[in-house]
Amino acid sequence: MNRYLSHTSALEWLAYAKADPLAPAAADRRERLPRHDGTPLPPAGKTTRADIDGLASFGLGYLAKPVHLLVPSSECRIRCADARCHVRSGPFPARSFLPIDEGTFSSSPELAFVQMAEVLDCPRLVKLGDELCGIYGIETVGIVDFDRTSPFTTVKRLERFLLKAECMPGLVKARKAVRHIAPGSASPMETAIVLLFCLPPRLGGYGLPRPVMNGRGSLKKQACRKPSDRRYRCDLLWPAADIAVEYDSFLHHGSRAKMADDARRRNDLLARGTTVVSITGRTVWNLIELDEIARLLARRMGKRLSTNGVGWRKAQHELHGMLTGSFFDGR
Repeated sequence: MNRYLSHTSALEWLAYAKADPLAPAAADRRERLPRHDGTPLPPAGKTTRADIDGLASFGLGYLAKPVHLLVPSSECRIRCADARCHVRSGPFPARSFLPIDEGTFSSSPELAFVQMAEVLDCPRLVKLGDELCGIYGIETVGIVDFDRTSPFTTVKRLERFLLKAECMPGLVKARKAVRHIAPGSASPMETAIVLLFCLPPRLGGYGLPRPVMNGRGSLKKQACRKPSDRRYRCDLLWPAADIAVEYDSFLHHGSRAKMADDARRRNDLLARGTTVVSITGRTVWNLIELDEIARLLARRMGKRLSTNGVGWRKAQHELHGMLTGSFFDGR
C-alpha cells in the first residue's frame, strides 16, 4: 500500500532530507511516479499501526508525532495518537508528489503549501512561502539549514500549481498568500524583516513594495576596485529607488574580516548612489526604531504609509509577536 506524507510531515521530510525538487535528477524521478494529473489517489486499504511504525525503516523516524498522512477515503484512516490522516479523494494536479522510497511519497512543496493553508493564518502562510522559496530550510517546522543553495520551489511554480488545483481546502487562502511571497530570503531574520515592511497594513505590515531579496546591486566603474566588485548582493534591495537594507547578524557577519568586507561593500554602494540602511536584531525587536526605518524607506520610495489607526497597530503587534517569537538567536 502506498503511503503519502502530508502537511507538516511533508515539510519535515523536505527539510531533513535536503530535498531539491528543482534539480534535474528530481524531475527524472518524478517522471517515474504514478501519475496523479487530474486523478485521485489510488484505492488503498486501511492504514495500520504497522504502517506508521514502518516509516522508521525508510529512514523517517525523525518525523514528529502525529505523522500526517494523506488517504483516499475515510475507511483508510487510523485513529491513534501517532498519526493523523487527511482524507482527500479529489484529483491532484501534476507535481503533487515526490518519491521517498518504494511505496512512500511526500506532498510536493506546492501541495504542502496548499495543505498548510488549512491550518495557518495568512501571515504565517506567507512566511512559509518565503521559506519554501528561500535558501535556509523550513523554520515553520523548526528546521533551519544555512547550507542550502537552492529553494524548494519558486513563486511561478506555486502560481501554476494553484491555477490547476481545484476544490482543495485552503486553496483560496493560498492564492491570496502567494501574492505576498518575496523569494530569495537567506535567513529567518531576512524573512521577518520583509514581512514587517511589505505585508499589507491589514496584515500588520507597512505595505512597502516587495524588494529583491539578496539581489545584486551594480556598481559604477569608478567605485570598483576589481572586476568582481561590479555587482554586490544586498539582503533587501529596491533597485528603482536605489535603496538597500542590510541585516547585521553576528552569526554571519561576526568575524573581523567579514565585517571589514561588509563595510567596504557598503561604502562602494554609497559611492554609486545606493542608500544602505543597516538593521540589527534590536531594531527588529523595537517597534519605535522599526517605524523610523519604515518611514525613511517610504520617503525614499515616494510612498505614503497607510498605517494610522488602532486596527493597524493591533495587527502589527500580532505580526511582530508571531515573528519575534519564531526565532531566538537573531539569525
